[in-house]
Formats: sequence, structure tokens, C-alpha cells
Amino acid sequence: MIMALFKKYGDQVQFIVADVETSSGRRLAERFNVFSIPAMFFINREGKVVDNYVGELSYEQLEAKILKIAP
Repeated sequence: MIMALFKKYGDQVQFIVADVETSSGRRLAERFNVFSIPAMFFINREGKVVDNYVGELSYEQLEAKILKIAP
């Protein structure tokens, strides 16, 4: 699902995936206070977190959140 959305919107928004099993992924999780996975953050062009979600989303739900931040 993420790959399909990346193919569709990858030229408009940036997708960052972090593996919490790695030290860099753990640091990123700590920075954003992630205690459960999956966790998603939607950050606008100004660098402000405008939405976040913990848990699974359907394709349609995730696409709607992406469209809120896409130019």
C-alpha cells in the first residue's frame, strides 16, 4: 500500500520510513515520542506536524491524509 501511494504521490510529498530495530530508527522514534507501531506523521512544507496516526489505515484513509499536505 505504501509503495502504491509512493508511486502516485512521490513527486509531491516525501516518504520517510524508519526501522525502529536500528539505532537511527530508534532515535527518530524517540524524537517523535513513538511508543507504538506503526506510527505515521504528516509534516507540511514548513516542517510542522499537522497530523499523526498510530495503527493501521486503509489505502483511502492514508491517501486522504497525504492529500492534506500535498501541494
